[in-house]
Amino acid sequence: MFSPYEGIRDVFLRGRDIELYIYDRYGLLISHNKAGDGWDGTYKGKFVDPGVYVYVAKLSDGTVKKGTIEVIKE
Repeated sequence: MFSPYEGIRDVFLRGRDIELYIYDRYGLLISHNKAGDGWDGTYKGKFVDPGVYVYVAKLSDGTVKKGTIEVIKE
């Protein structure tokens, strides 16, 4: 789970050497980050709606991790 709204767990998958892609449930790319800054839960400057999002993380060693992350509003 990930909750960007209240400052609790406010960045998803931050880390050096991670290229991160976030997609909504329709397959729309809503975030792409090459700098390892993670995802702050926004799309076009506004917080996304609570729900399930798909991530693809490409690590510097070539490993690709895929999964889902649930954005919640507590």
